[in-house]
Amino acid sequence: MIWPPRPAPGAPPPSFAELEGASIERVTELLADPRPGYRADAACTLGDRLRTGELAALPSATSATLAALLDDPEPFVRFEAAVALAELKDRRATPLLLGALRRRAVRLDAIRALGRLGDPTAISPLHRALTGLFAPWADRVQAAAALCALADRAGADYLVARLGSRRPAERAAVIHFLGEARHPQARALLEAILADPAD
Repeated sequence: MIWPPRPAPGAPPPSFAELEGASIERVTELLADPRPGYRADAACTLGDRLRTGELAALPSATSATLAALLDDPEPFVRFEAAVALAELKDRRATPLLLGALRRRAVRLDAIRALGRLGDPTAISPLHRALTGLFAPWADRVQAAAALCALADRAGADYLVARLGSRRPAERAAVIHFLGEARHPQARALLEAILADPAD
């Protein structure tokens, strides 16, 4: 099976501008739209608004509609709903996100969402993502950040160790995740980088 499968043909989903300015009521309506592309984009919009702090919570009716999408017939709709629910710390998203760790196309998003979700049952699978023999560096760093967000020492230690990476992209990712994952030493580490004119 292709993951995520391509949206079914039909009318194109709403544009970014339409969703960006849409009311919660309108986005909630789109969660129940018969077109899967609309449902997925509406779920993604809610997740983005929660992640950026534009929304602190969702109306109960919207949360319920979003949770119902975990049983949507389309895998890509289910995944977007799970990522959005992770921002709400809704552990109903955990099984789907853990399953998505096996899918390369969505693995990084799933790892990040598990860190946001805060479910300690994700720690062991995230350890496997961190220590996998053939895991790409991007997967390892994302897994370390998720573990750090879950207050796991192995993730926090890995981020500090990879600050010395010779890969510019990896080091930049680590610097980003120190702040995003709320590493306990983030401020001191980032201030030291800022204070070094050669860095």
